[in-house]
Amino acid sequence: MTTSTRAMAAPLPMPMLDSRHAAGPSDLV
Repeated sequence: MTTSTRAMAAPLPMPMLDSRHAAGPSDLV
């Protein structure tokens, strides 16, 4: 359960935040 939650919670918030951060400054510029 720890591995499943970690793998699911890690890739989920990571790509979401990364996409937003990259789209934020990139979209503005």
